[in-house]
Amino acid sequence: MAAQQSSTTIEQALTTARPLAIAALLRYFNDLDKTEDAFQEACIRALKNWPQKGLPKNPTAWLIFVGRNIGIDEIRKTFRLSSIDEQDFADEEKPPKDYIYKDDLIRLLFFCCHPELSFEQQLALCLKIIVGMSVDEIAAAFLTKPATMAQRITRAKAKIATLTHQSPTQQERETRLTQVRTAIYLLFNEGYAANDGQNHIRQLECREAIRLARLLLQMMPSDAETMALLALCLLQNSRQNARLSETGEIILLEQQDRKLWDKGQIAEATAILQKAIRQGNTGQMQIEASIAAMHAEAATYAQTNWQEIKTLYIILANKFPSPVISLNLAAATFKNNQTDEALKTLAPLANKLNTYPYYHGLLAEIHIKMRQPKKAKTALEAALKLANSPAAAIHIREKIDQIKNNS
Repeated sequence: MAAQQSSTTIEQALTTARPLAIAALLRYFNDLDKTEDAFQEACIRALKNWPQKGLPKNPTAWLIFVGRNIGIDEIRKTFRLSSIDEQDFADEEKPPKDYIYKDDLIRLLFFCCHPELSFEQQLALCLKIIVGMSVDEIAAAFLTKPATMAQRITRAKAKIATLTHQSPTQQERETRLTQVRTAIYLLFNEGYAANDGQNHIRQLECREAIRLARLLLQMMPSDAETMALLALCLLQNSRQNARLSETGEIILLEQQDRKLWDKGQIAEATAILQKAIRQGNTGQMQIEASIAAMHAEAATYAQTNWQEIKTLYIILANKFPSPVISLNLAAATFKNNQTDEALKTLAPLANKLNTYPYYHGLLAEIHIKMRQPKKAKTALEAALKLANSPAAAIHIREKIDQIKNNS
């Protein structure tokens, strides 16, 4: 008998399998609700079978196979068997004749990023359907209320159900590129800063996002922003081995052992980014990748060119304003020893980022430098309440303890 599997191992397997399984099931059913229902039921069966029988060799294939059969059974209950073309489900590996995508997950991304949906609806749908984030988690990411986000997702699914699911033309695909790129980067970030508390950096999800970025670049080989997306993911991913201690504690950029950074990924990303920049028409991905490259180029933390990073954030904030970008600008300003200016940049963000832990974390750093321990402790306590992983909570508690010990 196979060894019993822990609930944590099974949950991680289901989470990792979700994007590919959902994408494959959508190809069969061409309906988001049927797809989600089939996958959810397959997960329930996995939770019943896997603890005793052990994980299958390929959990994703198992979920696709079981989910496909569940969906077919539901269709048979709804319609007469004679009305179903069995050939539609005869070969689970063979895509339809007009299948223009190089990967099921790419197809799902374009599907969720339909132009009839608002940009926020598209991203929320990607996070819900592909990543599997809860409504509360998505609401936190958008800095909005869960009830508002739930309505947004419900309306998006209702809208997309009324739209044609025919393969988009080349021009239509180009119009969706921005949203698809953003969705891939969100998928990467969900793996890179996972909040499950068991594996703070889900390497499989990061690699999957990088693979998607490569596939998208194959489809659009001359698109500079897609090049920058791939470069950005590679640059961020290059630091994986240095971000956590052996006991799972967070290691900040300042303390990371840069010898552990993946030099191969950095070199590849740098070459791709330089090619993108030579094309001109600098976009958001190129600026963010350039910032990541500045960190990668510094031999030590002390040699980081914070003035150049601040300049890039100013450009980013002017061209693509958002509260989070302004927060990053404030952080870069603070690193340039411009504390008063950093506080001025933070001031208008108090209400918008009140539920964002990194806002309170930066505020605490500033108060520590200004020798205001009470204010720093208050900010850290606010950040602790919003911590999205045990590792982050431990790191914040350590800082609070340091302040208490130094008082």
